Order: sequence, then C-alpha cells, then structure tokens
Amino acid sequence: MRSAVAPERSAVPAPAGPAADRIGALFLDGPDGARVCTAGVVHSPGRNLLITAAHCAAPGGVPLDGLVFVPGYRDGRTPHGTWQVTGVTVAPGWEAGQDEDEDVAFLTVGPLDGRQVEDAVGADAFAAGLAPGQEVTVTGYPNEDDAPITCRAPGTAHGSAQQRFDCAGFTNGTSGSPWVTDDGRVTGVIGGYQEGGDTADTSYSVVFGAQVDGLYRRAAG
Repeated sequence: MRSAVAPERSAVPAPAGPAADRIGALFLDGPDGARVCTAGVVHSPGRNLLITAAHCAAPGGVPLDGLVFVPGYRDGRTPHGTWQVTGVTVAPGWEAGQDEDEDVAFLTVGPLDGRQVEDAVGADAFAAGLAPGQEVTVTGYPNEDDAPITCRAPGTAHGSAQQRFDCAGFTNGTSGSPWVTDDGRVTGVIGGYQEGGDTADTSYSVVFGAQVDGLYRRAAG
C-alpha cells in the first residue's frame, strides 16, 4: 500500500515548447471525442512511433479502433495537427491476461500532409536497460484539464519489474505519460501497477528491460 504522507512535489502547468510538443493527448474519433490517455513520440526508423500504456491502447487486451494523437494539445487547439493511429503493438502477456508488468504499448501513426509525426514535432529516444533512479520529467494530460501538467522527480524501484514516481497531480488521463530523462531518453510510461497507481500522489511504470526493448523493436520494424 502507498504511504499516506503527502509527496514533496506537485505537478505544475507544462510550458509550451518543443519538449511538450512531443507529448500529446490520445482521443477516440478525433479531438472532439473522448479523451483517453497521454502518449509521446519516440524515435524510430519510420519516424512514426508513439509510446503509451497498454491499458490505454488495448483495454482488456483488445486494441481500440479510432484512436488519434494530438501533440501539443492545449485549450482545445491542435497546433500540430491530428494524427491517426494505424497500428497498436502490445506484448503477448498483456493481450492474454493484462499482465501489469507488460503495461506498455507502441502506436504507429499515419502521415499528415506528407510528413511523419517525428518530422513535425521531433521525438525522444526510447531507452531500455537503465536502472530505476533516473531523474525524469513526466508530462501528461489530466482529464479535468485542457492543458498538460509536468513534474521532475527521481524514479525509484518498486519490486523487480516496476518503478515509481512520487509527485502529486497525475490523475485520470495521465496514463501513458512518458518518463523522460534530462538527455531526452524515455525510461517509463505511467502504467503498470494498478494501471499507474491508485492515488494521484504516486505513479508507476513498468521497468524497461529486454522484454520492452523487444516490443519496441517489433513495433519499429
């Protein structure tokens, strides 16, 4: 169980800019539809790959139809367009039984106006094999807000397959938010234990080991 002690850190509004533009909101059936979660662009050879939580993209193990990604979304505006999700890659353990140690998904998005999403907003680097304890910045979209929040704090180990991030404010909608190191490497996404946690004060992620690295390579093609 989590500690009832209030966390030392709380999320603040995320400033607009290149770092925030690589992160966006996931919607069903366009930006006027239901907001689902958060996702971020990660570098890939096709320049068309996102990372999020598996419970966002494939609840019950079944990929959602009609997902779209809106990078840099805020206050109802779509400054970098709306990108259609064309493929969902999740691990077999998530498909079969929603294993919380495999709560990661990679999403492929189609081009927009002749460009790939990475060409439009840039990307962070996917990174596997880093030990928990990295200082990371987590940016995501709470469902009750129309703009992203952000917080910088160290991750810590939570068992052998999970890691945690103590910062208040990451409520529903922030699942899938990437954990980004100061040098632009994604080492986690909100998800995993309790689908990211059962309070807004502490968030969780799967540890990115060999299994998640293999999933990335499969998605990146």
